[in-house]
Amino acid sequence: MRLIGFVNEGAEIKKRLDHIGESSASPKISQARGPPLWDAGDAVQSEVFDAGPGWVIEQQFGPDVRFDQSVNW
Repeated sequence: MRLIGFVNEGAEIKKRLDHIGESSASPKISQARGPPLWDAGDAVQSEVFDAGPGWVIEQQFGPDVRFDQSVNW
């Protein structure tokens, strides 16, 4: 396959999607999730997660990479 052109107008895109039998409606966006446990605070973490004796929350590492979860339409 190779790229032969772009379609930028909404009416043309809808027309082409309808022609091939695809839905031209935009997908529904689900609700955002809450922050990960390590961002929720010590009080919440101690209530939710108990790994047993010798496990210290301050010695646990967070993620190595910060993910950008923004949506650009």
